[in-house]
Amino acid sequence: MKRRLQTRALVCLAGLVTSLLLAGIVLAARRQTLLQTSTTCYTPLSGEAEWEGNWEFSELGADPSQAGTERVTIPFTGTDFALRVRRGNYRGYFFVSVDGEPANLLPREKRGAYLVLSSPDYAEQVVTIPVASGLDDGPHVAVIIAERGWDQWPLTGWSISRTPDTTIYRWALMGLGTLGLACLGGTVWWKVRGQERQEDKEPREQGDKETREQGDKGTGRQGDKEPREQGDKETREQGNKGTGRQGDKEPRGQEAKGKRCSVVSILHSLFSILHSLFSILHSLFSILYSPFSILYSPFSTLHSPLSILLAAGVFYFSSWLSSTPVSGLVPGALALVSGLALGAIIILRLDLGLALVAAAAPFYLYPRPLFGKTFSMVEITTLLCLLSWGLRQLATRLNRQASIQYPISSIQHPASSLDHAAILFVAVAIASFFVAEYRHVALRELRLVVLEPAFFYLMLRTSRLDNKALWRIVDFFVLGAVAVALIGLVQYGLGVHIITAEEGFRRLRSVYGSPNSVGLYLGRTLPVLLTVALFGTSRGRRIAYGLAVVPLGLAVLLSFSKGALILGVPLSLLALGALAGGPWLRAALGTVAVAAVAAIPLLRTPRFASLLDTQSGTTFLRLQLWRSSWTMFRDHPWFGVGPDNFLYHYRGRYILPAAWEEPHISQAHNILLDYATRMGLVGLAAGAWLQVSFWRLALPLRRLTDPDRRALALGLMGSMVYFLAHGLVDASYFLIDLAFVFFLTLGLVQHLARSEADELKT
Repeated sequence: MKRRLQTRALVCLAGLVTSLLLAGIVLAARRQTLLQTSTTCYTPLSGEAEWEGNWEFSELGADPSQAGTERVTIPFTGTDFALRVRRGNYRGYFFVSVDGEPANLLPREKRGAYLVLSSPDYAEQVVTIPVASGLDDGPHVAVIIAERGWDQWPLTGWSISRTPDTTIYRWALMGLGTLGLACLGGTVWWKVRGQERQEDKEPREQGDKETREQGDKGTGRQGDKEPREQGDKETREQGNKGTGRQGDKEPRGQEAKGKRCSVVSILHSLFSILHSLFSILHSLFSILYSPFSILYSPFSTLHSPLSILLAAGVFYFSSWLSSTPVSGLVPGALALVSGLALGAIIILRLDLGLALVAAAAPFYLYPRPLFGKTFSMVEITTLLCLLSWGLRQLATRLNRQASIQYPISSIQHPASSLDHAAILFVAVAIASFFVAEYRHVALRELRLVVLEPAFFYLMLRTSRLDNKALWRIVDFFVLGAVAVALIGLVQYGLGVHIITAEEGFRRLRSVYGSPNSVGLYLGRTLPVLLTVALFGTSRGRRIAYGLAVVPLGLAVLLSFSKGALILGVPLSLLALGALAGGPWLRAALGTVAVAAVAAIPLLRTPRFASLLDTQSGTTFLRLQLWRSSWTMFRDHPWFGVGPDNFLYHYRGRYILPAAWEEPHISQAHNILLDYATRMGLVGLAAGAWLQVSFWRLALPLRRLTDPDRRALALGLMGSMVYFLAHGLVDASYFLIDLAFVFFLTLGLVQHLARSEADELKT
């Protein structure tokens, strides 16, 4: 059966390779055909158009008046029509029709097809924008109506082309693309099925082996077998000695073994040196900044989580001291010593480093200067963890049998469906980077929002974390969220760093630029706090998590995030009740009902009163945004516009004239449209696969016998429900903190599922 599944996977892989090769041939043929295209360019001074209204003409082009009654009619013969326009930091539009129909290459609204004159990056540029293609090779009439854009000389010319018909190539590429996707899915599917069969087979083989051994012992065959094996071994050894093979074999084996041992010894020495270095740095730290030594001395051991918090805190805040009147020597020395101490701790204790990543994620907007650039603490910590993880992987592979003072081993489990989904997600993100028009911002988002969180998941997935280390990561995650809530509440009480919305409505935003981000992040934490406080067995953790619910819940409330209060919190509470079962569902329904009644006064406030107004306000603008996002996706269906390219395509091409008040939007504010516009259909498929794999792993965990693990599993599932619910109307994944929380959730559920499977095997 396993061989049959492997054969099917190989056939699908061969089909994928073949479809890619054929697609390359079709693309080459299409490109050769398009070389026969002929193009003619015109300017407003060419005398080929009929102008209506108060246009002005110069060598710069044509400029409409402020009256807004200008139009131009352009007769032409050809298959393609394009406008050459001057774009910049101003608001203006051209409404374009060809033969009385909206131009087929431009986005549309109720007045027809429109061309946005604002440039994507607001820099002045003169570009040629195709507005119609695939026309019959005959006479046509284009009409351009100007709206705004006076004194900008927006229309500089137009071009007409005759392009050979490439319909057959387009259909061939669509067919090959469909075949390639089907083969890719088949390859992954049959590979996963083969691994699942292997995992099911191993326990049976192990049980059969134990049964045979017990049977051999009971019949006395084991005793007869050992002398025979011993005799066969002696016979082989004598034969080897007689032929001289043993002498050749031993030096090679000893040489290879010696190389492995030497490398492992080097790594062992490296860990010893780092441990000594940490002790020295601790002493220097105490001398250079003695006030901290009083706080630090009780926790000087590496086994205390406070050691990494103190090292990270001093390393981060030392950059603030450099901008104060304090002598530059002290901040510089503090930065060096604390930075080396932080690196040493993470290399020696990867579990502490992973916990620090979970705590630092929400503070990415406050980076630390380093080597002439700025890096967030979550990025610095992730890279240090990656270094520590890499050293452990290297040592483990060189000598799996070596016993070293510091933990360097990792868990070796077959890749799961969730792992394959994560790999596909990363691969699609990389592919979408190559189709992005603005590569500099795409590379930044690919690094910070995709690769580094995925590495975090990889380290969680493969590191040997005991129960204490696992809960420490969860505790640090909660600690970071509590810090965000407390900072926001203090600011709200002092009246600083808040957002004043409709009619003076005050909204808490804490460390973020938007109050909605507070709801997005803290809402992911609330389900974990509730389940641990209600279902956990550790008295101290239950009390701490129960107390933490108060500031987090209050911070979410004062953010007045509609997505959090109307969708995220209620649906996650209902999901927790349904997952916990029994009376908890009724309790969740009652809680949501009481909260809904208590929130009735909020509906009278200006912010919530316009919730159902589709003609103006936030709801109207959100609907316009979704229309534009859908058009963007239709124009870029396979891999989207690329990471972090939404903003530039939206305000430079797709923003509807009615939505001009909010041009600076960097995401679609809907989980489906967000994946679709950034990563296309393939990205949507990867996101769906991640969800299916997550729930397949997570749902059985609600029946765990360990109350603490069950409580954590329920909280993580509630957090994922919040991710989906709030993501319907706001951001979902593509922010740094949300990306890390997403992969943290996947990693913790994976660890809980694997731990349960390991316990069942033993």
